[in-house]
Amino acid sequence: MPLKGWDTEFQDLLPNTPIGVCCSSCCCIVNFILIILFFPCTVTQLGQFKLGLIKNKVTGYVDLETAYEPGRYWIGFWKEFIEFPSTLNTIEFSEEKPEEGVQDLSTLRSRDKDGKQILLDVSIQYLLKKENIGKIYKDMLIGYEDIYISELRDVLAKAANTFPIQDVWNDYESVVKKMVLKCEEVLSPRYAECWSLQLWGITLTTKYEAKLILTQVRKQAMKTEMAKKTQAEVRAKTQVLLSEYKKNVTIMESGGEADRYMIVRKAWATAQANLVSAQAKSIQIVRDRVCPDYARGYVDETSSAATCIAPGWVMDSKQLVEYQKMTLLKHHNASHLIYNLKGGARSQAMNVVASRNIMNGRVRRLQLRNKRQEEKENEL
Repeated sequence: MPLKGWDTEFQDLLPNTPIGVCCSSCCCIVNFILIILFFPCTVTQLGQFKLGLIKNKVTGYVDLETAYEPGRYWIGFWKEFIEFPSTLNTIEFSEEKPEEGVQDLSTLRSRDKDGKQILLDVSIQYLLKKENIGKIYKDMLIGYEDIYISELRDVLAKAANTFPIQDVWNDYESVVKKMVLKCEEVLSPRYAECWSLQLWGITLTTKYEAKLILTQVRKQAMKTEMAKKTQAEVRAKTQVLLSEYKKNVTIMESGGEADRYMIVRKAWATAQANLVSAQAKSIQIVRDRVCPDYARGYVDETSSAATCIAPGWVMDSKQLVEYQKMTLLKHHNASHLIYNLKGGARSQAMNVVASRNIMNGRVRRLQLRNKRQEEKENEL
């Protein structure tokens, strides 16, 4: 049921005159253009490697509860992001020019446990976590790094008062560990993580540096001499072992040489003995076998070979020499003359071929006689 005083229809809202139609069309076009122009302004992009909090530009209100990661967000043109880095950040106390995005700070001045003035080059890496962004902005706004730098400079300078500067060379790990603990004590309550710390440079007064260098040089010289002493001892022990091994090798070689000489001489003596024995046996065989048939006989009933048993027909030493000479003539085909050995009787020439024919039974008269006997036997 329509309300009283509001009894209208859709046709009543439409313009009825040309001027009304024109005005309505212009208003629609203007509104459409405004939407096209201002809609991109309501979408805001949060850059890569960034974390953000939304801030109202008109009222200045910041939403501390919600932290945003990189991306595009429809927050309206009246709002913006307060950005924080999501990657590692570096604080460097040094006189050298830092890398891009790192504040240029001076070296860390302090004194060691003995009161000597020192300049330390220190680099610190810290990390902001997403869940702590609102707390950081609430306590420190966007000047959090300046606060970190101020407090770190103070605690690290005090940490250098707890150790002598020599410990940096002698016990570097413990010195760095002390500084890392101090870094964590500062950054943890400030909602940041002390990721790493490097102590990479130390500068002292010129006088103290000269003394320190001299001390280190002397220590190195002492270590060098100790190493030389150890090397000399090892070499001496090695020479003793080497001499012992050489002695053993010499003894073994001498023993082996002696054994070799004994084996060779024994083999030679055995061979000579066998040769003499063989010659003696061959001479005995010749003396037993070379004699006329009628002078042969058996020594006993068990003997199977006939031997020369007549005493007058056994060859003496001169006859054996003559026998050996004849045997030599029989087997020696190249020589035509034979001479006695040095110290013997005067040389006597002889016809070797004729002597060999006589020994082999090839005399001409004997051959004629044998031929006649064969002819007679054939006739019979």
